[in-house]
Amino acid sequence: MTIRRFTFIATTLAIVLAASTATASQQAPGPNHKAAIAAKRYKHQKFPMQAKRFQKLLRKRIKRTRVKINRILVKRRAPKAVAKKVNAQLAKNVQQLLKAAKKASADGVVSKVEARRLRKLAKRLMKVSRKKLNARLQRSKRYRGKGNKDGSTRFNPANPWNR
Repeated sequence: MTIRRFTFIATTLAIVLAASTATASQQAPGPNHKAAIAAKRYKHQKFPMQAKRFQKLLRKRIKRTRVKINRILVKRRAPKAVAKKVNAQLAKNVQQLLKAAKKASADGVVSKVEARRLRKLAKRLMKVSRKKLNARLQRSKRYRGKGNKDGSTRFNPANPWNR
């Protein structure tokens, strides 16, 4: 074996080894892999957080929630009266949440504990509203859900899947 061929093989092996260790370190997650992903994903949510930044994130989340609820109302073909009630309830909840957020950010900084309290409040408000509004939606005649309250489902003879 010539020296030139030997150096070529040695260099190739070194490159392949370096590449394989680099991919192996990426593929084989360490014990803190999930923590690293969470830190990367939620890096904008470090606490304590500036009040303005927290308010901005909260408004963004509220906007996404409004869009999602309106999409659900359209999908379920909810009557205008029910949609109006749902949006009114959402507005009440948002008002309460913003009031609590304003109180939490009165000192200019929002701590993790205050943010958790706000999240618990939001979940509680959502749960109560959902309970209230689902009953109204199911009572409406045009509600298209998985079934009626008594367990019966709508049967459409024109639909070929129902034959």
